Amino acid sequence: MKARRMDAAKVLVFAGTTALVLAVLFFLFLGRRIWKEGRLYVAVFRGVSVSGLEEGSSVEYLGVPAGRVEQIRFQEGGFPNIVATLRLREDIPIQIGTRARLSFHPLTGLGRVVLEGGEAQAQEIAPGGEIATIPSFFDQLSQTLPGVLAKVPETLEELSHASRAIEDALDEPMRRRLAAGVDALAAAGEELRLTGA
Repeated sequence: MKARRMDAAKVLVFAGTTALVLAVLFFLFLGRRIWKEGRLYVAVFRGVSVSGLEEGSSVEYLGVPAGRVEQIRFQEGGFPNIVATLRLREDIPIQIGTRARLSFHPLTGLGRVVLEGGEAQAQEIAPGGEIATIPSFFDQLSQTLPGVLAKVPETLEELSHASRAIEDALDEPMRRRLAAGVDALAAAGEELRLTGA
């Protein structure tokens, strides 16, 4: 009786191990095929940080899931440019005019690549080709903000001069005439209201 239980336990262990090995092999071969489907393209991000973008990050085309980031590396001979290899779905055409930009979640900082543009009748970019990149909103802001901030003191100085010029133009007699004109307009308005016209 004890021998039968031992034999049954051995069979169960063998069957469980075999099923586990088959499941792992099935996932490795079929899973790789599923995950490796799609066409590869590259996007070169020049002079910007891709912090928050990771291998496996999503790629969206006009908000539709389009693929994932396969690899991130520095461009050979083009340091510090960063090359992101994108694996995109076969059913999404990538045409000339398509642009890639980085987008980051405001709370988590996790990145993704957003594709936009492209012409419906344009020629497709061949797999392995480069998708042109455009700066993200934050890159554009960081490039223009220093120039805007540099002009703030000059603008404030010009506003100060304009304020002084208006004050100088409005000497005391001019201010009295303007006040009298405003009072006359108010009186005329009140008279119109009372007459019902």
